[in-house]
Amino acid sequence: MIPTLSAMSPADASIPHTLDFSSILDAGDTIATITGVTATPATLTIGTPAIVTGARAACAVQVALGGGTAVQTYAVTADIVTANGQTFARSVFVPVANI
Repeated sequence: MIPTLSAMSPADASIPHTLDFSSILDAGDTIATITGVTATPATLTIGTPAIVTGARAACAVQVALGGGTAVQTYAVTADIVTANGQTFARSVFVPVANI
């Protein structure tokens, strides 16, 4: 099941969102590289992603999102490679509303 985050407004320019990979990484493994962050549909503004601490150190991706179209829900997906060489993707739904 893909989690749904709190709604944002189309007027929001840079709201940070975090996608946590800690539940699927092996013990001691961390995120080495973020290979991409995408939004579907592609009308959401995506900032530069960063590796941050989630439930464990260096196991989450934080990215600023902005804009979008009101009454639209976006699927935001982060793709990563771990220090152990595994590749994973995590998605969240981000609704945009006139709030």
